[in-house]
Amino acid sequence: MSSHRDLKAWQHAKRLWLACLKESRTFPADEQEKGLADQLRRAATGGALNIAEGCNKASNRDFRRFLETARTSLDEVQAILELACDAEYLSR
Repeated sequence: MSSHRDLKAWQHAKRLWLACLKESRTFPADEQEKGLADQLRRAATGGALNIAEGCNKASNRDFRRFLETARTSLDEVQAILELACDAEYLSR
């Protein structure tokens, strides 16, 4: 398989990670460390890194497992963003 950089999923996850990093900096101070902002950054990072890590696994089964893990991290990002909007840390 080619580099993870060639995968559309990686490219989108990288852009999402960067947007989450930027937006999380606007959260209140009490959410920065061990709060919603920190969790958002970690979930977005996990999504992107699992895509990259799984890209060159020996089998498609292993790659799928990493993609499933990435998907759960990205589902977490979605939930955190919804919570952040509800808390008015972000606008929709």
